[in-house]
Amino acid sequence: MQRLPSLFALVLLTACAPGAPSAGPAAAPAPAAEQRAEQQVLSIAAAGLVSNPTPSASGGNAYMLWALYDNLISLGKDYALRPSIAERWELLPDSSTWRFQLRQNLTWPNGEKLTAADVEFTMNQVIEKSWPPRAQLANVTGARAVDEYTVDFIARQTDQSIPYASQYLWIAPKAYYQSVGEQGFILKPMGSGPYELVEFKATDLLRLRKKAQPHPFRAPIATELIIRQIPENSQAIAGMRTGEIDIISSRNLTAEQADTLKNAGAIVIANPGSNIAGIMLQGVAEASATPLRDRRVRYAVNYAVDRFGLAQTLYRGYGTPMGQLAIPGSLYHDPTVQPWPYEVARAKQLLAEAGYPNGFKLPYGVDFTLSMTPADLIVAIQSNLKQVGIDLDVHQLELTEYVDKAYGRKQQGDMLFGGTADAIGFGPSRVFQGCGKPAGGQPGTTWYCNPEWDRLMDLAYSERDLQKRIAYMHQANRIQREDAYLLFVVHAPSFIAHSSKVRDVAPELTFIYNFDRAYKIK
Repeated sequence: MQRLPSLFALVLLTACAPGAPSAGPAAAPAPAAEQRAEQQVLSIAAAGLVSNPTPSASGGNAYMLWALYDNLISLGKDYALRPSIAERWELLPDSSTWRFQLRQNLTWPNGEKLTAADVEFTMNQVIEKSWPPRAQLANVTGARAVDEYTVDFIARQTDQSIPYASQYLWIAPKAYYQSVGEQGFILKPMGSGPYELVEFKATDLLRLRKKAQPHPFRAPIATELIIRQIPENSQAIAGMRTGEIDIISSRNLTAEQADTLKNAGAIVIANPGSNIAGIMLQGVAEASATPLRDRRVRYAVNYAVDRFGLAQTLYRGYGTPMGQLAIPGSLYHDPTVQPWPYEVARAKQLLAEAGYPNGFKLPYGVDFTLSMTPADLIVAIQSNLKQVGIDLDVHQLELTEYVDKAYGRKQQGDMLFGGTADAIGFGPSRVFQGCGKPAGGQPGTTWYCNPEWDRLMDLAYSERDLQKRIAYMHQANRIQREDAYLLFVVHAPSFIAHSSKVRDVAPELTFIYNFDRAYKIK
C-alpha cells in the first residue's frame, strides 16, 4: 500500500507588491492553513481488545500494544525491516543463530536501562510460557545475552524469518516483572513505549496517556488514546458519525459499510489484509475418503465459483479475485499466478470424470465465522456449487468454536472458510501448513501437507540470498495452486477508517502498525 501523503501542509500565499498595477481579475483568496486541535485525544474503535495490556496477551489485536511497548524490530512497507529496539542484526556465519545489537539509549519508566537481559528474558518467557509470538518464532529454542547490549537467538535450524517475526516481540522489563510477578505486571504493566497505562477494562476499553519524558526514537502526537471495544461495525460507524469515534481500526467491513462511511465524509483505507478462501481440509478428506481427496473434484470446485462476480458485486472494487494463498507484496506472492476462471461446463466435466456425473453432498459441510467471512459470500458460494451438483451444509460458528475446529480440537468439517493472511511476509502460516511442523495443531489436523512443498518452504526459510528465497517460494506457490486444497476466492482488504478531522493515519501493514503520526485538526 502506498503511504498516504500528509495533508498538514503550509499554504504559500502570494500577494502583489505594494503599488504594483493590477494584472487582471483579483485572485480568489487562498484557503487558510490547517491548524492542529488543542486537544489531541484520539478515540479508536477496535473490534476486540487484547486480553491484558502486557506482551503475554492473547488475542489477535497485538497492534494495540505499540503504545505501551517497543518491539525488537519493526516492519515497514512491503515488509521492509526497520530498526526498533534492535539497531542491527545478523545471522552468524555457519550458524543458525541470529545476533541483535540493541540501542543504548532506552530506559524503563523507573529509570533502569533497557538491556540485552530484558530481551533475553522476554524471548525465553515466550518459549517457556507459550506467549503469542511463539507461533511466529517457533524455530527459536532460546535467547542468550552476550553482553549488555547484544543478544543471540538460537534456532533449531537456519530461519531467515526470525527478524521479520521479531516485530511481534514486545519487550518486557525483566527486573520489574520478576519483582511484582506475573499478576502484578498485568495489573500495573511497564513498557518502554511512549505511552503509559491509565485504565484497562477487559472487553471494554484501554486508555493510555503520553509520557512526559520524550521517547528516544518515536514522537507520537496524540496526548491520549482511548481504545474502545466495539464489535459491531454498525455501532462503530454510528460513533464516527456522532463524533465520538475518531478512528475505526482493522475491520472486515462490507462494501456497503465502507461506502456509507465515505458518503458521511470519512476517509476509508483499504489495506490489503487477507485472502478469503475455503480450506479443503486434506486430513479430513483422506481420513474419511470424501470426494475432495480427488484433485479433479477440487479443480471442479474452483472452476464452479464466480470469484470475479463476487469481487464486483459483494466487494465493489475493494476486493480482487485471487488464485493463490499469498498477499500481494509478500515474498510468497507470484504475480504470474492468475485467478481460476469461472467455467461451469468445465467443472461439470471434471466431476463426471471423477465419477460424480450427478454431483454429491459433502458429508461434514462448511464451517465459518462472521468475524472472518461475510455471510453473503458463503451463501453465494453455496449457490455456485449447487449449480454443478455439489451440495453442502453451512455452519456459522462463534469465533471460539471456529478456532477450536481450526486447531483440530473439535470435529472438523470438509471445508473451513476464513481469512488467511501473511503476518511476516514469508508466505502461508506454517502453524497449519507443512508436514509435522512444531507449531501445528494436534497430530493429523494439518491443513495441507505436500512433502515437496514443505521441502521448498524449508529451503526458502533457510536461504540467505533473497532472490533464491523468492524463487523457492514461487515454486512452492505453484505446487500449492496445482494441488488445489483451497477454494481461492478474493483478496479482501482490512479496513481502517478515520474522521475527516484526523490526519496521517497511514498504516503500512495490516497486522502490526501504530498511530504515532496521527493527529486532529480544528
